[in-house]
Amino acid sequence: MGPVYMGEDVYIADTVVIGHPGKEMKEVLKIREFDVLSPVKIGDNVMIRDDSIIYSNVSLGSGVETGHHVLIREGTTIGEKTSVGSGAIIEANCRIGNKVSLQSGVYLSNGTIVEDGVFLGPNVCITNDKHMDGNIEPSIIREGAKIGAGTTILAGVEIGKQSLIGAGSLVNKDVPAGATAYGVPARSVR
Repeated sequence: MGPVYMGEDVYIADTVVIGHPGKEMKEVLKIREFDVLSPVKIGDNVMIRDDSIIYSNVSLGSGVETGHHVLIREGTTIGEKTSVGSGAIIEANCRIGNKVSLQSGVYLSNGTIVEDGVFLGPNVCITNDKHMDGNIEPSIIREGAKIGAGTTILAGVEIGKQSLIGAGSLVNKDVPAGATAYGVPARSVR
């Protein structure tokens, strides 16, 4: 589809799409000038498994590994040695750090920031539109935070550095650094 810059020792499965045009490319598609698409940059030792779609203007750092059926939208940057589990959806303009673990089924809404060393358990959902009116408020997950399976984080929430969120929680307020929080709604217990 679009241009791709690839490092060494990269594995891309046969059924992967790389450089798919994003929303802003509708006019480009009409005139068929694919050469104006922003490139995908893939570092060394990257593995992209079957049926994944990587949009244009995405950067994958060295050592990134995906599961199957992963979607990574335009404008997203993923740091080195990060793992993206099967069925994960990463919407546009997300920033994901180094050594992050996104387990299967994780959903990151537009503009989400995930710092280095974060763990997001299976089916964690991070939203960005508090009132469902198109007013986007991205969430931030700070360095080393760990978020349990099935947790939902509402728009505009900041999860503090080295904090821990219990599985199945609904996080509707900021969680301070180093805190442990769980429940519906999540409350800090430490």
